[in-house]
Amino acid sequence: MAILSTGTNLRRPVIRDISICLMLFLASRAAVMNIHVFGLAAFAACFDMSISYIGVLLICMGLITTGSSILITKYLTASLLFWIYSHFFKKRSVQTDSIACAASSIVGSSVYIICSYSGFSEMINALAEGAAAGIMYIIFKRAGEFISTRSSRTSISKDELICVALCAGVCITGLSGIELPAGITLSGIAAAYVVMCASYNCPLSAAGSAGLSIGFMCSMSTPYAVSATGFYGLCAIFGSLLKAFGKFGAAVGFLGGASAALIYSRFGADTGINAPDVVIGSVLFILTPEKFHMRINDFFSKSMRLEALTSGERLRAYLCQKLNIMSGAFLRLGDSFKALSDIRLQTGVTEAADLFEDTARRVCRGCPMADECWEKTFNFTYRRMVSLLEQIESGGEITDMPKSISDKCIRSEAFVNEFIHVYEAYRQKELFKGDAQRSRDLAAALYKEFGDILAQTASSIEDRLGFRSEYEEELITELDKCGISLFEISVIEHGDDRLEIFLGLNNGAYVDKLIEIIKKVTGIEVEFSGENGGIVKLVTKPRYNVKTGLCAVPCDGCDISGDNTEIFETEDNRSFVIISDGMGCGYDARKESESIVRLLKEFVTAGFDAETAIRIINSSLCMQLDRERAAAIDLLYIDRTSGIAKLFKIGCAETFFFHGGAADIIFPVSLPAGMVNSIDLNPQTIRIHEGDILVMVTDGITQSGSSEWIKNEIKPELSAEENARTIIDKAIVKWGGKAFDDMTCVVIKIY
Repeated sequence: MAILSTGTNLRRPVIRDISICLMLFLASRAAVMNIHVFGLAAFAACFDMSISYIGVLLICMGLITTGSSILITKYLTASLLFWIYSHFFKKRSVQTDSIACAASSIVGSSVYIICSYSGFSEMINALAEGAAAGIMYIIFKRAGEFISTRSSRTSISKDELICVALCAGVCITGLSGIELPAGITLSGIAAAYVVMCASYNCPLSAAGSAGLSIGFMCSMSTPYAVSATGFYGLCAIFGSLLKAFGKFGAAVGFLGGASAALIYSRFGADTGINAPDVVIGSVLFILTPEKFHMRINDFFSKSMRLEALTSGERLRAYLCQKLNIMSGAFLRLGDSFKALSDIRLQTGVTEAADLFEDTARRVCRGCPMADECWEKTFNFTYRRMVSLLEQIESGGEITDMPKSISDKCIRSEAFVNEFIHVYEAYRQKELFKGDAQRSRDLAAALYKEFGDILAQTASSIEDRLGFRSEYEEELITELDKCGISLFEISVIEHGDDRLEIFLGLNNGAYVDKLIEIIKKVTGIEVEFSGENGGIVKLVTKPRYNVKTGLCAVPCDGCDISGDNTEIFETEDNRSFVIISDGMGCGYDARKESESIVRLLKEFVTAGFDAETAIRIINSSLCMQLDRERAAAIDLLYIDRTSGIAKLFKIGCAETFFFHGGAADIIFPVSLPAGMVNSIDLNPQTIRIHEGDILVMVTDGITQSGSSEWIKNEIKPELSAEENARTIIDKAIVKWGGKAFDDMTCVVIKIY
């Protein structure tokens, strides 16, 4: 069988044309209700047009041998029309060829109707026959493409397998009418033999599909089409179940299914199956050399070589990957928390008596006056210490040694200094009790956040993550047609209509070719995302692109800015801009803001949503017990696939959105992070379009005067970098030529 040639020069037939000529002859003989549409479809789909004159003769011969010579005008006209179409139209596709085949059939039928003076009802039949011709063209085309390229193919799709089975059924139907003595038919023998070959060499599901397809095509012109279809399908399944016992087992299984069906037919459900045909077909099947069966088995086993992972295995792998990334992010958060909050607790006392006893133990041990002070005159010593404690708690500084102590104590100076030291430790202990309660509340909130994260992750996987097996099967077939074989394929669809495609290639392929094939199958444009261990990753191509420009100036008198910025993109086509304005200026503020933007980037890159990441950072800042810590957070993310942007503005300056020739101001909605345990985020959502501009600034710029002036400084004709520099320069002018605070400006242009 050969793929349709677009050549226009006629040639002599050669030996390799015998198989395609035999197939066309049999297809021309096949008929359903005196409609011989199969010959036209086979001629249009599979026959080499450089020997089209032979194809036309074969169609005529097929019609004559079935006693339908009266229809020669009809199908000869249709065949010649399609040959003319193929001769003059060079840019063709399966769709246009199918339409041309249907149109040729309708025109041929119309000519026949006119010549035979038929009625209007015949035109309705002609339209139905034309539709059938177009459908059969596609079936023959797909089967012919696969058979002609089977030597280089490593897989066959389910629809290709069914197309091959349907074509085999058509050829077997072409044997109808050829009868041997004792009522034996060639079509019945061929049908039984082919179905047994399929059951012996194909997997169970494929054998069943082949049996049903062949049974339907062989019997559709008879009143027994439904029962015969079930007969061959049942026999194919029984034969496939026993094929482990070899050819004999497959034949016994087939005959067992046939016996069950034939016994059932005695109760009124005639199958139209001739028992001698089935027996002879089984004998021929058993007598067929094993070498022939090995060739058939190789044909089908190559087609079933690639085994996809189950959904459970894929989900486990995906979960492990995600949870490992999240775990790493939490470990880094813990390390950062430890570095920024190194609190050393002092050992102290909890009651006044313990305070006095601790001081005496530190100073009076070994003193020759210890017995005098703490035994003989204990009450007097105790009153002196209470007086000293009252003096310290009143807030007064002990500049002079109390006379009551200096007169009686030979170690008075050391005693007072040590008492003050122990008291400070005691006070810090009491303060820590309140801080510890606050820490427990924050830790509980943090644990809740972590629980929410896991719940959101599970929900995302359950509701938004899916594997598109139908895309995988089609891609395997289309790639195989181009000579590209795979050892792994996964097509993952996310809830936002975004695809992630992983292809493990056995042989090399240009990315452009992969992108072209994927678009043909899915209708979605993709782009190359990366390669790891031979696995190529392609993702949905975003609808929008982002260009950013950054300009930053430190406060006058500081070598380093306290502002910090992170601009990055994630694998799911989201662009992020994060600005953090630390408290104050210089190195300490810089360290604070740098830690915040780094952790935010870690979390969103790991797959957390922005809101959860900000809440975790806020809880972390609130838990810093050594000092009050707060920072402004200005976070923007843009989904470049959907065109949705969200802004999280936590105690920061305004953002300016330029759209349609005018600019709007987006104001902050919350206090800086670290001020309160629970912050109300309320992200502000906007839809972006090509040509839009967003301007994010820190308060060093907006405090130089009313922020309205920034709206006038947004110039679409300037680049993002030039726009950012212009705004910074104008802000410095408004400050009187100096930067009295750190200034940062980020301009984002959408294109």
